[in-house]
Order: sequence, then C-alpha cells, then structure tokens
Amino acid sequence: MRTSLRNVMVDRSIAGRYYQEGAIKATCDAFTRNRRKALLVMATGSGKTRTVIALCDVLLQHGWVKNILFLADRNSLVTQAKRSFVNLLPDLSVTNLCEEKDNYTAHCVFSTYQTMYNVIDSVQDENGKLFTCGHFDLVICDEAHRSVYNKYKDIFNYFDAPLVGLTATPKDEIDKNTYEIFELENGVPTYAEYHERQTTMDFHHQLKGAVLDAVDEGLIDRDPTRKAIIKGKAPSTKKIKYLNQFELHTLLASLELKDEVNWDYFILLVAKTGMRFSEALALTPKDFDFYHQTLSISKTWDYKGAGGFQPTKNKSSVRKIQIDWQSVIRFSELVKGLPDDQPIFVDGKVYNSTVNDVLSRHCERCNIPVISIHGLRHTHASLLLFTGVSIASVARRLGHSSMTTTQKTYLHIIQELENKDIDLVMRSLSGLNQNIDLWLMLICLM
Repeated sequence: MRTSLRNVMVDRSIAGRYYQEGAIKATCDAFTRNRRKALLVMATGSGKTRTVIALCDVLLQHGWVKNILFLADRNSLVTQAKRSFVNLLPDLSVTNLCEEKDNYTAHCVFSTYQTMYNVIDSVQDENGKLFTCGHFDLVICDEAHRSVYNKYKDIFNYFDAPLVGLTATPKDEIDKNTYEIFELENGVPTYAEYHERQTTMDFHHQLKGAVLDAVDEGLIDRDPTRKAIIKGKAPSTKKIKYLNQFELHTLLASLELKDEVNWDYFILLVAKTGMRFSEALALTPKDFDFYHQTLSISKTWDYKGAGGFQPTKNKSSVRKIQIDWQSVIRFSELVKGLPDDQPIFVDGKVYNSTVNDVLSRHCERCNIPVISIHGLRHTHASLLLFTGVSIASVARRLGHSSMTTTQKTYLHIIQELENKDIDLVMRSLSGLNQNIDLWLMLICLM
C-alpha cells in the first residue's frame, strides 16, 4: 500500500550526510507533486550511489516502488553499484544482467544501456515479454548526460516509470542540455530546484570545507568542488506558517493526553509556550515551578548529534516562561515519579521529523493547515501579537536575542496590525472633526 512521502525518515546508516538527506527529500517532494523526473547533481566522492540507495529504501518502505532498474554506461559502474546495493540493502533481491544471463526475476535489475536495449525484446516468460513497459516502478540513470539519452532514448521512452538521473557534471550548453531531458529549469537540478541559491551555497560551503581537509591530510589528491557552479532559485518573500486561533483550538482539542508521556503533550507544551524544539526536548521535571506557574529554560537537547544537554541558542534564550493553570494541573500529574534531572520527552534517539509527522497527522484529521513544530512556535507568537501583547514581551517569551529579530520574523503580522491601527486613527480623527463641527454650529447658534 502506497503511503505519503511527506516527512520521510532517511536511514542515516546508508546516507547520513545532510546534503544526501536533502537530495532524497527533494526527490520525494517532487514525486509527491506528480513530477516523474528528478536529476541529482552531486560532486564526485559525495556519495551519489549511497544517496540513491537510501532513496530506494524510502520508496520501497512507503510502497512507491517494487521493481527497480539501475542503468549505467560501463560494466564497472554496474558492478560497483550492485555491490553497494547488496551491502546496504541485503534483503533486496538483485541481479546484474551483464553477468547473470538467466536471473531476470530480481526486484532490482542492474544493466548497461546496451545490454538492456538487447534484452527488452529477447527475454520472455510464460506470459510473453518479461520486461514490459510497466515492469519497473523506478528507473535510475547513472551519469545522466544528453549524449547517453540521445543514444539510448528508446529505453527511457519505453519504460513508463519515474526517472532519477545521477551526475556530477551536467552540461549547460544548449546543444547538450541535460536539464531539459528531466523537464527542469535550465541549470537548476532537482536538489536545487526548490532551494534558494543561498541554501545551496551553504551546503556547498560545508561540503567544500570537509573536502579541503581531506586534501590537506592527503586522503584525496585534488578538490572535486573546485570550479563548482552554484545554482538555486531566486529568494522568495518569506511568509511564515501559523494557525489562527480557531485552528489552534481545534488542534489542541484533538490531542490524546493520556496518563503517560507522549508526543501530544509535547505539541501542547510548544503551542502554549512557543519554545524551540530543542528547548522542549531538554525539559526536566525540576524545570517546572508549579507554585509560581513558571517554566525555566536553561538548556537544549542535542537531538542532531549524540544526545545530551547543550547551552541555549543565546543568552536571551535563558528565561522563565509563565504557563497557564490548566498546563500546571496537567503537567504536575504527568511528571510525578519521573527523575528530576532527566528529559521528560527523550527516550533514545529523537528526530524532528518524528514529531512533525505526529503533528501532521493531527492537522490532517482536523482538516486544518499542516504545520511543523516550529510552526507552532510561530502560531504562539502570532496569536500574542494579534491580541495586543507588545513586541518586547513576545521577544522575551520566545528567547530572541533582540526585538529586531522578532520584528523581522513577524514583519507581515506587524504590518497587518499597523493597518488596523491606521484605520483606528482615521476613525478617531473623523470623530474629532465631527465634534469640532458640532461645536462650531453651537457657537453660531449662540
């Protein structure tokens, strides 16, 4: 059964680098929006094969694919790719058509373009042609270039399956435009297609730093990131996602707040305090002061690394947050018997996507906009601003380093409030004019 590719979990033992996970999620997002072609442009040595293996793992787990075809233009690349798949996905049945002439029933088939070109018509089973146009659910094209496509385009046109291309050096020249094959904007691959240029530059900067260290230490001979062309879409106007008051009430009413700790309590607490994800993870029972109805924020949890407590984002993030009496009652009962100095919500490795997935399911069931945990923080701040709480108070509650950060983040809300203020000013002035006119009329009558 096919399930949603929203908020997928990538097996980090296969593809643990952040840019690999980014490429996988960008491809899943493209498929979710009915895009049938994706191009992953990754430098030599950056783990293209591991990335596509982890992608296959995600698609297999979510029921999007069953049979996979991996194509390359050289026998050595086919052999190397098959070996990697066997090592990292040992339960997946595989075959190399260049070496195993009689094994055609595996779920993952590896072949050169020329070999596949020859076996499409020649290989048959009791029902006729084995490799029908709908046999494969995913086609992976290694070293995807226009020259390969032009030579073997009949293969790509024959198989009716989503296509993922892998390459390190796509050509931007008009006569050799790899991007138009994958129905992408010229010079913008799938990974960069939905990322701004600054984001792509940040990824490149991190990768380049690691590569240069490897060069300095003699692990590799040269820098493969040299002369890399940074692509990405133009910056767009940022509009944060948040729920209105009715939607938030609907969400909170749907939470299953049982006798034991669960992620629904986590969602409730973030919605009512506006804490950051890492701050909420680091909460311990002794951080609650139920008598004074406050919550102390003095640390964060290293959920991206090995776990453990870390300092807050900045000095202003160390703060006390006032909480409502309903939360006091709920959490005073919830934390009874729990170790005072141990995180309430952490039990092993925690991923941001796990909590976001729980929140997404609640939003979908409530028929309200799907937001992330960080979106709940924005919701909290937005509702405070709309009810007239000052920017200074909101900044302190959120732990922003300055009011400028709050003003920049919630600029569109502040502008909406200013427009309401202008209307109020105009009505006040109009009323003032009416009072002056009435006063002048009274003087005239006297």
